[in-house]
Amino acid sequence: MFTGIIEEKGKIQTIQRRADGLEIQVACHHVLNDLSVDNSIALDGVCQTVIDCSNGRFSVFAAPETLRKTTLKKWKTGTTVNLERALRANARLGGHLVQGHVDCTGIVTRIIRKQETCLMDIRLPQNWAHLTVTHGSVCLNGVSLTIARKSGLTITVSIIPFTLNATNLSSLKKGDSVNIETDIIGKYLYQFQKESK
Repeated sequence: MFTGIIEEKGKIQTIQRRADGLEIQVACHHVLNDLSVDNSIALDGVCQTVIDCSNGRFSVFAAPETLRKTTLKKWKTGTTVNLERALRANARLGGHLVQGHVDCTGIVTRIIRKQETCLMDIRLPQNWAHLTVTHGSVCLNGVSLTIARKSGLTITVSIIPFTLNATNLSSLKKGDSVNIETDIIGKYLYQFQKESK
C-alpha cells in the first residue's frame, strides 16, 4: 500500500528485454536507505517487487500484464520516474490510499500554467472515467492529487509548485500518457452497488 506522496525521482539506467517481460534498473538515492530485495516500491504509481538492490540502484521485473496496462512499455534509458516505498503501518497517510495497481493510462489534453501552479486536463478511457468525482482523489504517475473539475471523460487537476518540482509531472506535455489509479474506496462502492441491483 502507498500514499501517493513521492519520495524521490529516479532515473532509468537500463532496460533488458526478457522473453516474458522487462527487467528495469533504476538509479536513485533516498529510497535506498532501507530498501531490500523482495520489498515493494511504486514506480510512477506501478507497484513492483525489488529483485536486486546495490550500488545506488535497484532493479524490478515488469510482467506482460503490467506492460499492457501502464506506461512502462514506453520507458527508455534516462526516463525520470516517481518513486515511493511501501507505506509503514505507523506512518502518516499524507495523500490517500493507493494500491499501486494501475487501472489504465490517460492522455494529457491540456496544460495551463498560472504563474507557479499548473492546471492539467487528463482524458480517461470510458470504462474508468465513471470512477472519478469532483474533489475526489486520483493517482497520476504515482502522485496523489485532488480532482478540481470533471467534464465527461476529462478530469482537471491543480498541481502546486512543490509537487511540480518534486515529481516528473512538470515534464509532461500535451499528448503524453500517464498512469491512472482511481480511488479504491470508489471502486468498492461502485462494485457493491452494482452487485446489489
